[in-house]
Amino acid sequence: MTPDLYPSSEDIARFIVACNRGDVAFKATAGLHHPIRSEHALTYEPDAPRGVMHGFINVFIAASMVQHAKGFEESHAIELLNETDPKAFGFTDQRVSWRDFAIDVAQLAQSRESFATGYGSCSFKEPTDDLKALDLL
Repeated sequence: MTPDLYPSSEDIARFIVACNRGDVAFKATAGLHHPIRSEHALTYEPDAPRGVMHGFINVFIAASMVQHAKGFEESHAIELLNETDPKAFGFTDQRVSWRDFAIDVAQLAQSRESFATGYGSCSFKEPTDDLKALDLL
């Protein structure tokens, strides 16, 4: 695995917007081991190359915002996908926010059920450990 094999945030945003326009659901697979975009070893091998990995929170919040947030454009999706600060995201029992954009939990649930339907990760431990470290689990 090398960093150049990861799609760009621009490509992912374009894909999400196209899926939304076409009313096509998607499942994200491979490489989404961490909740927030950040640099990590690309494999489990000692001395593995490092690279920036997309975060699954970034991807799924971007998808839901594309679908539901008023005024949320492809350019905003790119910025959200590039977000590395976990504090830029807000979570309450009623809503999820990123910067000046917010959606309610019913909209988030609708996106999860019929648009951004799931993701695959090679690891169960990495995502759960990271979510615990962020106090989200």
